[in-house]
Amino acid sequence: MLNSIRSILSIVVLFLISMHVHAQTPLGLKGGIQTTALTREGSTRAGEAFGYMFGMFFHPVNKHPVTGEFEILFTRKGDPDFRALYLQVPVLLNIKIADRFFFGGGGYAAFNMGSTSNVTKNGITVFGDFNFLDVGYILELGYWKDRIESGIRFEKA
Repeated sequence: MLNSIRSILSIVVLFLISMHVHAQTPLGLKGGIQTTALTREGSTRAGEAFGYMFGMFFHPVNKHPVTGEFEILFTRKGDPDFRALYLQVPVLLNIKIADRFFFGGGGYAAFNMGSTSNVTKNGITVFGDFNFLDVGYILELGYWKDRIESGIRFEKA
């Protein structure tokens, strides 16, 4: 399964790079820190932990105030005891609210690439139930200049 995800990622990256070379479309880098919390229905246990996200984004050149954005991100989410690494693919709609400021929103699919645990029970490491595929939505407020984008983002699975 991991090999097929790598193959798909490689094809998408090559496509985006070729689009960038031929059409002069902005292809940029995105990264940052995030705080995440895992909760389980009916559970009283909850905790937050810092994670990260990094990847690339494709933002077509468009003079209109409404544009689309496609991202490929690696994100680490979890809590102090359970962590998971995801390959996340958001598709967003950005609305320009000033020269370089924008408000964005859209959906994402996240593929679980692996998980770790710090919890042991009777000498056996206990892993959380992480879905292979998570879907959710994103809201963000950001600043975009050349090929660098910065901002604040809210995600809900």
